[in-house]
Formats: sequence, structure tokens, C-alpha cells
Amino acid sequence: MSRLCKFSALCILLVSWESGSAHASPHNSRQDAETRTALNQMLESIDTMSSEEKTAAADRVYSSAPTSTGMLSDLLMKTTCLTPYAVRRVLLDALSAHRESGAKGGFNLEKELLKIKPEARLKAAYKKALRTVIIIQALAKTSETPAYRTLLNFNSRCNRAFRPEIRRVLDSAGERALPALILEKNSRDESVKSFVNEILEDAGYSGPARMVQVKNRLLLADVITALSMTSDFDAMSLIVNFADDPCAVVRKAAREAIARYGRNIIWQLRDAYRLTTGEDADPSWNADTLSRKLYSNYDELRLAEIRDLLARGKEEFKKENFEKMKKLFSEALYLDPDSDQRVIMAGCFRQWAQHLESEKELDSARQALFSAAAIQPDAGMKDELEACYVWIDALELQDRQLPASAAYEEVLKKNPEHSDAMHKLAQQKKGGRSFFRILRAAGFLLVLLAALSGFIKISGPLSRWPRLKS
Repeated sequence: MSRLCKFSALCILLVSWESGSAHASPHNSRQDAETRTALNQMLESIDTMSSEEKTAAADRVYSSAPTSTGMLSDLLMKTTCLTPYAVRRVLLDALSAHRESGAKGGFNLEKELLKIKPEARLKAAYKKALRTVIIIQALAKTSETPAYRTLLNFNSRCNRAFRPEIRRVLDSAGERALPALILEKNSRDESVKSFVNEILEDAGYSGPARMVQVKNRLLLADVITALSMTSDFDAMSLIVNFADDPCAVVRKAAREAIARYGRNIIWQLRDAYRLTTGEDADPSWNADTLSRKLYSNYDELRLAEIRDLLARGKEEFKKENFEKMKKLFSEALYLDPDSDQRVIMAGCFRQWAQHLESEKELDSARQALFSAAAIQPDAGMKDELEACYVWIDALELQDRQLPASAAYEEVLKKNPEHSDAMHKLAQQKKGGRSFFRILRAAGFLLVLLAALSGFIKISGPLSRWPRLKS
């Protein structure tokens, strides 16, 4: 089999695995093993490919990375370098080639390795370097904490030849790598521990107070979880404060972190209870009882605010002040994404969409429907909202004087009780029948005229007719 055929076969196997990875099950272990073999074979043979094939192979690995993080991590941690100095030489040659080229922009080790042609004695080292760098880049592109942890643990392998590249990708990741750095800052491996602390110090993360200042709320939840998993006692008072955070994801992460600390966090819970209620907690309460009572107070205060926002939003809806309604409902959902009033709010947005539709503001109507769908109402409203989307498409077709029968039929499939679509479809069918009746009548007249003209032609001019002569 030719080299190109082998490369194509490996790509096809990787593509088939990516498409089926969403349905993974214990029965797919054989397929996983085959994919691991294909991925490894592609990386092992990458040094024999042409420049275009190398780039295509690297792109294929990158595209499969989100669904194969564990596989790539395993391949990286099993990487060994029998000649680390030769690998370092190859990496330095790539850096020198970049500097000599005078290229503008940042240094990309993977691209430089794809360009250079190694010396014969460095081919094995080049293969190892290119394979390893591609895996490092693929793991970095996932932006996942397990992937970053793998990179941190690999930094001392191969006589630290790849540490500069790992440091570069972690610096590029910024605060996205923070949970992984927190989890590894107390690593038993001294080389990993010193590497992590060096990165944290250079980035200005001097302690938990600085670490919890990340802006992304989902990332903040991961940071809180990481701090509690490392039993960072300096973070306990900070985590208790987040137990009443407006963001539900952060709030949940903080409460799970408090449970993880157990009895060690009881003094911080007592302080929080005193600040919230103005009373001292019962000394007999353990950490679990105290946290439940504290959360009950937090939730009651938050729910009172949510109820007020919902009531004001409904009032604005009655007044047809839809923009104010949207703002108030958005604030309420931020505080409680799982509110039992979501279906009511979705219905308000749907009626707002109908109002915009009547005003011929179809793009704004779509946005209102999108807001209704984003609230995640019950399954019964899903088809109704989809029918409204298609109805707006039908109106646009109608405005452009294009056939819209198929759109009307699609609306009725999703919502058989959509009266406007039923009326429009009936009108079009009636108009079509009238058109065909007119067409048939015109055809009959044409046939009659043709027959008459033929009769006249055969019989000759009227002046020859005997009756007219007499």
C-alpha cells in the first residue's frame, strides 16, 4: 500500500471515530483501541510524509483532540527520549531557523518543525520532537483542566527539553489553566511543584484571594472546586462568601466545596451565620447542620428578590414595555436559572415576538423567540416556538412574493392549530384552483378558435357560400 493510501486510511478511521464518539459505550473498547492504534501510527509515520501530509495529519490530530483528550494524554505520558540532547538540538534548530527567516509574529514550534529538514543523524530525534509537539499543541487546544495537568506533569520528561514549549502554551492559555495549576501546586513531584509555582508567581497569583478574581463565572466555579480539592485553608472564608453568589454555577460549586472541607470550615460558617442573621449559631450544630441553616437564610433572601423581579417583569409585560420586561426577567434567571416560572416567562417572550411580528419587525421577533427558547421551557412549548420560527420565514417569503406553501405546511406539522398558517395555505390552494379554472377556460377558447379557423380555411371565403350568393 502506498504512503498516501496509508495516510488516507488512517484519516478515515479517525473521522469515523470522531463521528461515533458521542455514542461511546463499554462496547466500543475495540473501536477505541483501533483509534488509538491509528492515531499512534499516524504520529509515528509523520516524519516520512510530505510537508502537505504533515500539516494535514497535524490538523486531523487537533480536530480529534476534544474527544480524545485521555488518549492523547496517555500517548504523551508514555513518550520516552533515549537521546534527549538530540531532541533538544532539533528544537534549537527550529528556533534558529525561525530567527534566520526574519518572520514577523510569534514563534510557533510546530510550524517550524514542519518546515525544517533534519540531518540524517537527527532523523529519529526529529520524529520524536515533531510527534511530541503535535500532541502538546492538541492537548492545549482542548482548554480542559485534565489536558493542562498532563502538560504540567510532562514538563520534566525528556530532560525538560519540552518545558519551554509547555510554558509557552500555558502562558497563552492564561487563566483557563488556573484550575490545573492549583491542583498541581502541591504535587509530590518537586519538578512539577516548582514549575507550577514559578508560573503562578509570574502570573501574579500570589494566593487564593487573587485566584478567585477571574471574570468568567464558569471558570470561577472550577477554581473554587480546585482550591477545595487541595484543602487550601486560606481559601475557606472566600469560598463561604461564594455560597450566596448570584450565579447558580458558582453557588453550587462553593457549597460542594464547603461540604468537602467538612468540620474544618465550621468557624467560617459561624461567622457567616452571625453576619446574615445577627445571631450566634447554636454551639451544638455541626458543619452540615450549620451550612444547611445558612443556605436556607441565603436562599430565602435571594428568592424574595427573584419574586420581586418576576412581579415587576409581569407588570411591564402588561404595559407592553417589553425591553424592561426582558431586563427584569434576565436578572431573575441569573439569580435562579431553574425557576419554576420559566414557562410563564417564555410565554411572555413568545407574545412579545407576536407583537413584533405584527409590526413587521421580523428580525427582532426572531430574537424574542430565541430568548424564549433559551429559557428552556417544557417540551410542549418547543414545537410551538419552532413553528413560530418557520412562520416568520414564511412571512419573509411572502413579502418577497416567493412561494411559501412548503413553509406553511412545515408550520402546521409543528403546530397543527396555527390558525394563520391554515388560513394562508387555504388561500393559496383556493387561488391555485381559480388559476387552473381560468387556464382551462382559456385553453378551451383557444381550441375553439383553432377549430373555427380551420373550418373557414377548408370551406373557403364566405363569398363562395351558395346561401350568401343568392
